[in-house]
Amino acid sequence: MNRAWKYCRQAGTDEMLSVLAVQNRLLEYYAAAHEFSVVGEIKVVETGTPADRESIRELLNEAAHGTYDVLLISGLDRLSRNVWDALTIVSKLFACGVRVLDASTNEEISADALDQLSLASASIVENLPF
Repeated sequence: MNRAWKYCRQAGTDEMLSVLAVQNRLLEYYAAAHEFSVVGEIKVVETGTPADRESIRELLNEAAHGTYDVLLISGLDRLSRNVWDALTIVSKLFACGVRVLDASTNEEISADALDQLSLASASIVENLPF
């Protein structure tokens, strides 16, 4: 299926709202170019931490109810500024059968890529000097 959900997040203040608009235009263009039917969206101005934000709860709830098949983002850091939290969110989306596409790189975030990122992140943490 080609039902897509757009997720745009900007952490800045009012003068930075144009960044939110740019993200939205990118996702709209990507959806049209790939013939996705946009069935919902979240456009929010909030910090990328913590992971248990209202926008993420809504995103996961809609995924759990099968509202969409593809999540369109403009970067993994839009889901969370914390790598571990972003990995957890994407894993939950995968469990709901949702594909995650990064429109800024024109790449799908695959389970293999997620595993590699998790291993790389764990390796960095293990080697911290404290």
